Amino acid sequence: MNYRTNVFGFPASPEIPLHQRNLGFMDQRKALAWVSRNIGAFGGDPSKVTIFGESVGGYSVKQLLINPPRPLPFRAAIIQSQAFGPAGGGEASWATLVKELECNATTAAQQLACVLDAPAEAIRNILDYRGLSFTPVVDNITNGPFLNDAFYQGSIAEVPILIGTNADEGTVLTSVMPPPEQMLGAIFGNNTASKELARLHYPSNATVAELQSRILTDYSYTCTTSAIAELLAHGYQNVWRYFFNATFPNNAPFKEAGAWHTSEIPLVFGTYRVDNETTAAQVRLSDSMQSAWAGFAKHPEDGPGWPMVGSQDKDLQLFDTNYAVRGRTIDRNLVDTACSYYDVSAQLNGL
Repeated sequence: MNYRTNVFGFPASPEIPLHQRNLGFMDQRKALAWVSRNIGAFGGDPSKVTIFGESVGGYSVKQLLINPPRPLPFRAAIIQSQAFGPAGGGEASWATLVKELECNATTAAQQLACVLDAPAEAIRNILDYRGLSFTPVVDNITNGPFLNDAFYQGSIAEVPILIGTNADEGTVLTSVMPPPEQMLGAIFGNNTASKELARLHYPSNATVAELQSRILTDYSYTCTTSAIAELLAHGYQNVWRYFFNATFPNNAPFKEAGAWHTSEIPLVFGTYRVDNETTAAQVRLSDSMQSAWAGFAKHPEDGPGWPMVGSQDKDLQLFDTNYAVRGRTIDRNLVDTACSYYDVSAQLNGL
């Protein structure tokens, strides 16, 4: 679905009440309501909708689960490569935008009026040039403060969930990451002992980029997803988790990219490039993933074809080139090795 993003979807003007700032999330709810009202005219069934998102889309799906609209407009959810981050924080970006637009205004209302009068293209150019970011705020409508709170309040949508991540999410994101020590400092604060333990988990000869990638992948993606899956499974929801670890020459931005952020998408949709570098394993793996995703959407209560989280020791589905036909289930502890260092369970923020 299309929805507004950045300042167009999450404006941080102090003149706008909190409950009116998450326009992008409101767009998504309106789109789902439209589907519920109209999908029947296209031969669809409004009672059989599965919502599905990757990366920021995964954030959005998670938000819809945690703060569900009523009546519930979906019966299942797929979350690919979601991560979490603090809510809010767009105030500095708003001030920069106002300054760059040369808004000669002193009050918040005047500044908002100036931004609203500016051409969208001019705003977009400033966002790109300055690297400004605007994120959702806690409005207690589309976005609550903590997943833990929603869990214990019993407000999470009770639907089957398919959730997972990639092995090397961070390799394509290192250019926008701070140095590794700064990343660990932001995670652990003044807890020097925990920071040192986490640092010792990684090879001493790792490059800066490798450390950045591993810290980001582990903390923001793998461990967060693991904590979410286990929390929801303990709440007696049907949750299935996967781990994507496949690399193909015709789908790699650079040699060391690994299973990078978004690299699973062409296999899920079957839109990978077909050329003389296409391998039989790539075709088989894509077929397997398409079958799992489509099967889950068609019969979500039956799952995608492997054990539910918490049902047995080997409950994590591994998609890689060695087991391309059906994948294989492994012990999630083989993937979650760093998670004992990162206590994300206490920080399961809705983003």
